[in-house]
Amino acid sequence: MRFLLTFFLTFAPMKRFFLHIIIFISASLWLESCKEKENLPTPDEGISIQDSTEFTAILYMLAEGLGDYWTEQDIKELVSGKDQIPENARVVIYIDYAKDKYGQDRPPVIYQVDAKHGKRVWMTYENDEDCTDSLTMLRNLKHITTYFPARKYGITFSAHGSGWTFRHKAKRRAIGWDNTYGTNYLNIPTLRGVLENLPRMEYVFFDVCFMQCVEVAYELRNTTRWVIGSPAEIPKIGAPYDLLARPLTEGDVEGIVRNYEGYFLKSSYPGILLSAARCDKLDTLAIATSAYVKEHFADKGTLANTYNIQRYSDFSDFTYCYDIRSLMYNMLSESEYLDWMEVYEMAVPIRAIGTGRWMADFCISPYVRYPEQYGGMSMFIPEYTSQMTQDLHLLQWYTGAGWATTGW
Repeated sequence: MRFLLTFFLTFAPMKRFFLHIIIFISASLWLESCKEKENLPTPDEGISIQDSTEFTAILYMLAEGLGDYWTEQDIKELVSGKDQIPENARVVIYIDYAKDKYGQDRPPVIYQVDAKHGKRVWMTYENDEDCTDSLTMLRNLKHITTYFPARKYGITFSAHGSGWTFRHKAKRRAIGWDNTYGTNYLNIPTLRGVLENLPRMEYVFFDVCFMQCVEVAYELRNTTRWVIGSPAEIPKIGAPYDLLARPLTEGDVEGIVRNYEGYFLKSSYPGILLSAARCDKLDTLAIATSAYVKEHFADKGTLANTYNIQRYSDFSDFTYCYDIRSLMYNMLSESEYLDWMEVYEMAVPIRAIGTGRWMADFCISPYVRYPEQYGGMSMFIPEYTSQMTQDLHLLQWYTGAGWATTGW
């Protein structure tokens, strides 16, 4: 027993490394077994890694939570915009359907959409599966990156979400849901582990509520070049995929944000808030932020007043989503704020405020009160000891932004 304890203490820092090796090997074996069992076709005969397309845009749709209507509308939009997809690019859609009208499970389907052929079924699974399970997700995404090779990849998630936490349903479950084996969600550290075993993405785009928070972007910073999303809720209709067909398949991050925002400026919906975080600048942002976290939250300190800080949810048991720029504007001196903003402008250079309003179920007054403080990204502020505060310890932002030194 003493030997085992000594071994664990000595090699604990390697635990994460070995976990990733286990996940990778397990997923690889699973992939091979599925190839034999399902006799998976190769979509383009003769294609090789060296002779691959320029861009494969992956759309991972968790329809069991969203419902088939909205996801089918998204797919129809994408097909209607197929002519905007470049010849050397394509979209591959994995969709895990909701139960049918008789309550029966429906197996997932993978579609390919391109300018020449439109939408084609590439594969229909034999059975339903939990698409939020990490090994299942990794297997599915490895299918796609193996059989649809490209020089560049981007991935879009379509689901429900609550940023880095899902305390209202189950702790640390951020994206979902899936009802195959109960109600399951995917947490952000697990998503990071999946993406770390795939080619580095050009972007991770969350067509999901509340996902553009600094905790999520920082966790995923080494798996993608950009993280795109909203710090608030988004309408059920989601993104206008006909308008996003080209930017999604070109890796045009600004085009994704501007076209999404532009649609809602002309629609009957209140609007949408979006931003894009540049991941290679997030370590610098963490360092710049940590100095003020350590100063203002030392010894489990709290802010005397948070009323003037922009908040994206007023439902206290759901999540705390304070705009990170608004926080710094109200917490720092003018010179400190200007110095911090120089770093933030590099880390989050693309921010779309739209009408300054958004569709919301969990917010009493869904509008941006101070547009000049809008940062397009939220940040959690511990205000009392809670499960959410404890869950923050499991994120890399907890150490990177200096929270580990404050007692929180």
